Amino acid sequence: MSKAALNALTKVIAEQFGAADVRAITISPGPVKTGVWTDTDGFIARIATQNGAEHQALADELLSNIGASTGRIRTPAEVARLIAVTASPNNINGAEYLIDGGVKNV
Repeated sequence: MSKAALNALTKVIAEQFGAADVRAITISPGPVKTGVWTDTDGFIARIATQNGAEHQALADELLSNIGASTGRIRTPAEVARLIAVTASPNNINGAEYLIDGGVKNV
C-alpha cells in the first residue's frame, strides 16, 4: 500500500507542479545486492544463522522464491544508472520505474 500511495503522490506532484518545471519520478528497485544480502553479518546471514542454514544457500533460496525473471537481484550500480538517467535533463514526469529484475512478489 505504501508503494501505491507513493506512486499516487508522484502523479499528483507531477500534475500540480509540472508547469513550474518540477519533475516527480518514482524508482522502485526491489531487492538490491548490498550488504543485506552479501555481508557475513548482514540480515540474510543473521537469518541463516538463526535457522541453522548456510548463508549462501539461504540467499539463493530467497532469490529463487522471489522469482526474478533475470535470475538475479540488481546491483547498486544498476540502480544508480537509472537514477542518473531520470535526474538528467528530460521531459519525464509522473512516471514509475521498476528495476526489480522481473520479481513476481516484492
